[in-house]
Amino acid sequence: MLRKRESPLLWSTVQENRCNEATSENSYHWISKHLYFSDIPEKIELFKNKYKFRKLTKSIFPNFYFREIPKKDLKRIEFNQIPLPFIIKPTIGIDSRKVYKVSSYEEWMKTIDLIKEEIAQTKNLYPESVLNTNSFIIEEYINGE
Repeated sequence: MLRKRESPLLWSTVQENRCNEATSENSYHWISKHLYFSDIPEKIELFKNKYKFRKLTKSIFPNFYFREIPKKDLKRIEFNQIPLPFIIKPTIGIDSRKVYKVSSYEEWMKTIDLIKEEIAQTKNLYPESVLNTNSFIIEEYINGE
């Protein structure tokens, strides 16, 4: 819950627009539009954009492999330069949608086709601030417990 004493500027903006809560990442667009004069949109962007977040944390994990790749370059990637297995996902995404683990070149070719199919199916479901499939991040796979 937002409290006036914690963020007076945000509190007054919310009150003026009669907006009591936001239950979705769709609120990021509203925040960017109405709070452009503050550093809040920029800070949200650092956490929403997976590539920017990885760059932010690079000093903590200096050997962690990641790179950004535009959608148009997916088929042109030098596959043998990427450590296997890896994860590919939209740079800006939601709910683990369009996240793929790739362990071989054959899987990579199938994954590219799946990505294109899913983009076509979900093209207009979310604003770009929530799900943007123009750019992807490839990052090394981390084994879980």
